[in-house]
Amino acid sequence: MLKGLSRIDDTVKPSPVNSLGDVSTSPQLCSLYFKGLVSEDSLAGFGVAIFGKKDDLLFQMKGPIHHDSTTTPLEAELTALKRGLTEAAGLGITHISIYCDYYPIYEFVMGRCVPEENKTALLMIDVHRIREEFKSSFPIFVEGNSVSYAYKLARETIVSEISITVNPPHQQKATRKTTCKICLGDDINENQMFCVDKCRHRFCSECMKRHIEVRLLEGSVMRCPHYRCKSKLTFKRCENLLTPKTYEKTMRKGSVELHPK
Repeated sequence: MLKGLSRIDDTVKPSPVNSLGDVSTSPQLCSLYFKGLVSEDSLAGFGVAIFGKKDDLLFQMKGPIHHDSTTTPLEAELTALKRGLTEAAGLGITHISIYCDYYPIYEFVMGRCVPEENKTALLMIDVHRIREEFKSSFPIFVEGNSVSYAYKLARETIVSEISITVNPPHQQKATRKTTCKICLGDDINENQMFCVDKCRHRFCSECMKRHIEVRLLEGSVMRCPHYRCKSKLTFKRCENLLTPKTYEKTMRKGSVELHPK
């Protein structure tokens, strides 16, 4: 069972669009909705949705949160917020409203409270650092189903993770199609998958692209996104997945480990 699933409403914001559009040159104030969930089985997932001024969906994302059994709902929420802000900054958005439906998170973002737990404090430091990339970022506390779109995305991730745990895939004969463990797309050509050299974990190119860009933006070591895998990725191996803008920004920083051991 999921904690708090009963409060989700099927009434959500407009359906996703097929293209993100050009938001990098738009001065409009965008809205960030985020949600992190932890199930009673200690599975965690997040959902992120970014809307434009006219409630048009600019971006959405969902996925599991790599965690241990001690992950708290507060840490899951901050992880979702961190991912949402990172994606918004990557899209070139400069003005954003941050919608919080969990009051402790709102207090943290407002700077009225400081987290006591070390993991929570570190996540909050990352959130403040990413917020510095925006010209303006306003936290807004809301109640009810105001973040239901992001909540639905997070819930879908948890349900998928539970399904995988309860019904682990049986060994199958080799086929031309395979499944990405991040987006769960199951109709992907095997030769289109990105394979991590050391551990041989495979993911679709789009998911790996976003994973790598987030890691570079955070200044973190690039590792395989598989749960608890510690295999490092080389910049040389991943550079063909980056956009020219991200590549140039990374090379200017000069902070990439080109040949990790």
